[in-house]
Amino acid sequence: MVLEASLEAGHPRLDDLNEPGGVGVGRLPRNLDAEHRRQSVLVTYLAGARQRPNLEIRGGALVDTLLVRDGRVTGVRLVSGKRSRLAASSSPPVPTTRRNCCSDAQIARDPEALQQHILDFHATDYHPCGTCKMGGASDPLAVVDDHCRLRGVDNLYIADASVMPTVPRCNINLPTMMIGQRVAEYVRGEP
Repeated sequence: MVLEASLEAGHPRLDDLNEPGGVGVGRLPRNLDAEHRRQSVLVTYLAGARQRPNLEIRGGALVDTLLVRDGRVTGVRLVSGKRSRLAASSSPPVPTTRRNCCSDAQIARDPEALQQHILDFHATDYHPCGTCKMGGASDPLAVVDDHCRLRGVDNLYIADASVMPTVPRCNINLPTMMIGQRVAEYVRGEP
């Protein structure tokens, strides 16, 4: 529908959206296996992790709260009220940063009022890529440096697709994972 409307509006057809220098509209490329089945993160990346004792994969499960003990996530509470426990992990606990999302103590103590406050006043923004541009010191539009450190703020890295300096003509999933992995190396002090 969108393709046909775009062509009717006079936009040129582009059969390969990954074509260097290509301009136009076309069908979104899909990642297919040899049997022409669509591949996804669920299929390709979770397949190797399915046997882990500390991972439970459930369809249609909406998480309400992470259960944390001694700086380590030990399980989740689902919106249905059921709990899912995580098996013990040998990895060290991840340091957490706590920030109040509500300055009203009365609301903060009431789970239902707090939930409503979060729904009313907190949201996510859609910024798939290119909104926090990475660039050199001479680039006045760059938000992060070449190591994804936020300019003007110490020890804060941005490790998602927003740092891409231009919008790529491909699915951003793999490049985003690569950015995350590389920034993790920077944070650990690896060259």
